[in-house]
Amino acid sequence: MANEDIVLEIIAQTLGRKSVNTGCTIDFLDLNRYDNAQKLAQTLNEEFGLLLTCRWIQKAKNLKEIVSFVTENGNLREDTPFVKEVKSEGIFDILVRDLKRFDNNYDRRVVPLPDHILSKVRREHRLENNINVYYYRENDSETTFIITDQGISYCDTGAKILEQYAWGKIDRVEYSPSENYFFIYFSENSDVYDSYSRYTLVKGLNDDESRYFAKVLTNTAENFENEEDNLFEELNTFMEKGNLEEALVIVEKLLNLNSENLPFYHFAKGRILAEILNTQEVPDNNLIEQAQKNISIARETMDEETLDEFDSSMHETEGILHRICGEFYLARNSFACAMEAKDRDIREEAEEYYLEAEEALKETWENYTERYDYKDRKFIMPVKNISGCIVPDIDVFRMNNIPPCFSFPAGHPVANELYMGHPYNPSVYIPYEGSEYAFFLDKIDELCYLLQCLGATEISITAIKGKAVNELTNSSIHIDGDANVKMFSGGAEYNNKFGSEKDSCSKSSLALTQRFDPMKLPYLPEDLVWYPEQTNWQRLVQQRINGNMLEYHQTISTSETKFVSSTEENDLKASAKFLWTKVNATYKDALETKFKQSMETEWRIDVKFRSILDFDKFAKNGDNVEQEVKNVACLTDEEEKYKEEVLFCLEEGGVISDEERSFLERKRKKLGVSEDRAKEIENVCLNELMTAEEREYIEELQAAMIDGVIPDNVRRLLDRLRKSLDITETRAKELELGLMK
Repeated sequence: MANEDIVLEIIAQTLGRKSVNTGCTIDFLDLNRYDNAQKLAQTLNEEFGLLLTCRWIQKAKNLKEIVSFVTENGNLREDTPFVKEVKSEGIFDILVRDLKRFDNNYDRRVVPLPDHILSKVRREHRLENNINVYYYRENDSETTFIITDQGISYCDTGAKILEQYAWGKIDRVEYSPSENYFFIYFSENSDVYDSYSRYTLVKGLNDDESRYFAKVLTNTAENFENEEDNLFEELNTFMEKGNLEEALVIVEKLLNLNSENLPFYHFAKGRILAEILNTQEVPDNNLIEQAQKNISIARETMDEETLDEFDSSMHETEGILHRICGEFYLARNSFACAMEAKDRDIREEAEEYYLEAEEALKETWENYTERYDYKDRKFIMPVKNISGCIVPDIDVFRMNNIPPCFSFPAGHPVANELYMGHPYNPSVYIPYEGSEYAFFLDKIDELCYLLQCLGATEISITAIKGKAVNELTNSSIHIDGDANVKMFSGGAEYNNKFGSEKDSCSKSSLALTQRFDPMKLPYLPEDLVWYPEQTNWQRLVQQRINGNMLEYHQTISTSETKFVSSTEENDLKASAKFLWTKVNATYKDALETKFKQSMETEWRIDVKFRSILDFDKFAKNGDNVEQEVKNVACLTDEEEKYKEEVLFCLEEGGVISDEERSFLERKRKKLGVSEDRAKEIENVCLNELMTAEEREYIEELQAAMIDGVIPDNVRRLLDRLRKSLDITETRAKELELGLMK
């Protein structure tokens, strides 16, 4: 079958007319003349392979009968010059050509439009500068109708009406003479349409001309759809063959159509550019920007259903672009999102990309806490399957690839657990649930350690409200430290006269008091975590060291260790819910427990210090030890024998038992060694057999032991002291056994 518009165009050219339509009569076209009828019959026979006669042409009722016969029975030659001319024309070239007949240079205008009209049209119809306007119809100063390369648009500024229909959504346009209205249909059915009066679109045309106007619009919609389909098929063919440059040319043509599928074509362009960049040794920055821009436009303009279909592919494309730019962390996150794809090939390809990104990030993971600011790594969550588990507020890691620089409490990390980083100790991450109180205890612990190093003789902690201080000794955080102190005693003093422990939030008054015998001048220890941010502690150190402060008091509340604002917590809760849903966890229970509001706890710390003047005697004792070593450098034969006996007694554990003391006393008297001289020899022997750290550990053991037994709560403190003194467990047991023998 031949196209009706092509038949009309050939007839017009044959008869030397600018244009014709099916409403033209035989007389109007001068086909009663033999030469005209013969010429037309010959042309139609040649172009369409027919056997028409001059007589048949002249007997036709009107041109419509001739055109109908040709379109139904004729087949246009592919090599005809006319066909080549038509094929070389674009959709909108044909549209403009067909619209020219309606231009009256007054209230119906066809391109080119005057600048003042074009400016008015763009403003009222809200058109971008890249949209071409081909037809303009002005009803009055407020009402206009236009035809563009995007579709048709009607505007009534008075009624504030703007109605626009894209070519891709228009099925056909029909004109009804009886109703004097144009009907725009959006599907093959006739139940979805919009309508406009003839006056609105074409004022002054008769019924035949109005039908032709409707036909022009219908043809444009059909040609638009056909051209888009053909270009899309070409695009798929080039993509399958890997002809990226050719595919890029086609997708540019599709973008110029301004169809309803524009969001997808933007994505296609971004993907093609990413594939081209992937083959370049030195990536073109301009192409990178174009690719990123097109992917961004696609995301912003796609409807929800289309976005769901192509979301994984877009994530993979974004990952490729990030990788090309050397942004491996962002690439890794994009590939993790793409791994959730429904398409198996995309999933597997994204998995490969993800593993490559993880390998490239190996050094980054080893120094993760140094490379990222606290706010960017504040929350983390380990998961077994990371597919789709990427959110803005929480860094997610696979359980088998958690950065080695992280430190967790015993029994952690656990899959699907939300963790929060310590604000001042970069490597430490603890469960978010209870983090506020855990940081509170950690701060108390460091303050007590600092107070010991400053020469505290007594530290008392009293619960003002909230949790009781006995939880301090039950927690993994505790009071002690390498502060060169001897602990005299420690314990909790309970006072429940105000109420039960269950009502401790406001009524409990529990106190913990520990006493020490500091032996070293006040000093500021190294590696403090909280200290750099605590100006009141810094003043305390200055006042203690420079001013010999003897007492200090401070109140600390969990409100000071709450590092998550309400707004931040709401965002965090939403992100955590998303992740727990992804990993099939029962997020409702998790939200209730992990984000439960905890009661405020407030404790008061009271401390007494030893006067700096009293530390002089310890300096003198140090001088005495040095003198003892010098005195023992030359021993008599009797003193040498006594030294051998002392060393024998100290072999096991480095401690002289009561029985051994009696034995040595008898030996001393028998050998004629004085008591002072014997004491000097014993001190020198102790220095030879034990390090200063071991002697300090022995002193703490002696102070902590009650009736030959070390309490469990003190055992944990001693173990920390042992580690800080770098004493092995085996050696610590030897020293303890020696003390107990």
